Amino acid sequence: MTTKRHTHSFIEKISGSITKASGSNLVIVASFIFVLVWIISGPFFNFSQNWLQIVNTFSSIVTFLMVFLIQKAQNKDYLAIQIKLNELLSSHELANNQMVNVENKSEEELEFINEKYSKIGAARKPRSPKTD
Repeated sequence: MTTKRHTHSFIEKISGSITKASGSNLVIVASFIFVLVWIISGPFFNFSQNWLQIVNTFSSIVTFLMVFLIQKAQNKDYLAIQIKLNELLSSHELANNQMVNVENKSEEELEFINEKYSKIGAARKPRSPKTD
């Protein structure tokens, strides 16, 4: 159990650091410079297949890895948002607590709930703005 937790923690730290760094201005500028240097170097290599494959291979590898990294970050953010929303729902006495964990329902059930709340919203009179 300790090894699994340690490995999970290590992966969390690494993926979090990479996610944060990959969205930084430094990485964006470095990527732009890399592509610019690659384009400028084209005539010196007669636009050879090797020259072309360098960026194609590099971009394919980076894209492949980033897809999974971005998905991991989104999963973590999604879970955190759901926890916060569930806390808000469960703490408000007038809230419908059946909506806690609604994200686990099927798409068909969600569409039914959405229609129900759309009808409720349409039936309510709009509140008049408060005047001070």
